[in-house]
Amino acid sequence: MKIKSIVLVFMGAVLFSNVPLFAHGGDEHGKTKSVEELTSPAAVWQNIRAEEKELGEIIESGKLDRVHEIAFTIRDLAKMFLDNSKGKPGVPIGLLMTQIGQIGSIAELLDEYGDANNKPKTKEQFQRLKTLLDVIESQYPKALLNVET
Repeated sequence: MKIKSIVLVFMGAVLFSNVPLFAHGGDEHGKTKSVEELTSPAAVWQNIRAEEKELGEIIESGKLDRVHEIAFTIRDLAKMFLDNSKGKPGVPIGLLMTQIGQIGSIAELLDEYGDANNKPKTKEQFQRLKTLLDVIESQYPKALLNVET
């Protein structure tokens, strides 16, 4: 009975907190940007691409101390994209799960290299991210993304 009470208290705290579920916590960076609830894969995808563009601009401007914020927002949006894609016809969920995991790994490296102020390595990881997002978009049913072919 005691375990049930603890679990219920924890679940209530999670449900009613303002902390994003996928926040990059536990270190000096704190939370990622707030990620609003998005209900369709197309809406999430548009946000991912907008964040990708912003990340490129931040890297080019040399503001590498801000890279982690956008990188982890993209990671969180990618997880949301996966969740919103489950059960959709024509979506290669197994492959998408692997690719979303890769986005998480790239976000970690972007954070590491950005913190080290290593622009060449940060740009290299950003290019990997862009390529991976292009691959995901090419494999995803176009009608669900509302994108031009």
